Amino acid sequence: KLFQIGFQLRPYFYLNDKYIIWDEIRKDARFAKQTYSILRTYDLKSGKIRNISKNSRFYSPIIDSNSKYAYAVQIDHSNASSLIKIDLESKEVSEVFKMMDGSLLQQPSLNLENNKIVLINIAQKGNNLLEIDLSSGDFKYLLPNSNQEFERPIYTGQQIVFRAQIQSINNLFQLDPTTGNLVQITQAPIG
Repeated sequence: KLFQIGFQLRPYFYLNDKYIIWDEIRKDARFAKQTYSILRTYDLKSGKIRNISKNSRFYSPIIDSNSKYAYAVQIDHSNASSLIKIDLESKEVSEVFKMMDGSLLQQPSLNLENNKIVLINIAQKGNNLLEIDLSSGDFKYLLPNSNQEFERPIYTGQQIVFRAQIQSINNLFQLDPTTGNLVQITQAPIG
């Protein structure tokens, strides 16, 4: 056992060659019904745990391959969702992308070049995978909007692998974001 983490809304951590990063839920000491989250890192070399944020509303953190920046989803007090970037050294936070239509972002994943992020977008018009080009700020929806439940999209090279419950069975799918070609890569017998 390396260490024990605090409470989480959903069990999650992200690991690269230098850090483990995760979010934890905290209750306000005075107003117990008010909660917030903090981001924490565990340095694999030194064994030290560090708080990256305090009294924030950041979730699903990831770290770039250079271990310089963390990215996370922020939900503000008006429930507006945005993608933020945190400098791991200075802890300076900057907004990368904000959803203007009231939809929510979840579960970001960076490609190896650190220039694109794929996230789950949950909106009234339907759910989708959203890819953001970090260099230009451009974004695109990768699939038609649907009531589909997506889980943990990740880049594998230039492709995106994710779990979805298509035809009532959970399987893994691979999507080419350039062509839109979608391939089922597992065949679960049930569930």
